[in-house]
Amino acid sequence: MGTGALDKWIRMYSVAIICYGAFLLVGVGTFNQFSVMFKGIPVFWMVAVYSFNVLYGICNVYCGSQLLKGEDWARKVVVGLTSANIVISFILNKTVMTNFKEYVFSAASKIPPDMAGPLYSYTIFFVIMTTLFELGAVVLFTRPSVIARFR
Repeated sequence: MGTGALDKWIRMYSVAIICYGAFLLVGVGTFNQFSVMFKGIPVFWMVAVYSFNVLYGICNVYCGSQLLKGEDWARKVVVGLTSANIVISFILNKTVMTNFKEYVFSAASKIPPDMAGPLYSYTIFFVIMTTLFELGAVVLFTRPSVIARFR
């Protein structure tokens, strides 16, 4: 990959990381909303994961802006936190998706029954896409050519 193309990928992913961080901060909601999806997990772990998600969103916004400036420490933080989030997601996704499905199809959600299935399907698609995005970020920012650009 040429230097210009590599720089484009770095810029594109850096901007996407900023947007993803902002999305995470908006989407994390209140702890009460968050805890509905984490039903069955000890409260200590719910608080830890909630705190991590807030920190992850803040760090993505800040580190993404620092990636645009070529800061190597930001690349390392993004790789580390993103890797941690991927592991946490793989561990907790089954529980979270089961709780989400239960909620979406319940009367408490007030979601029309004909919309519950598509919403759940969209959510599964979204989880897959965000996981692929995160894996892509880890792969991109750990490539030797990218590491060399930051040093």
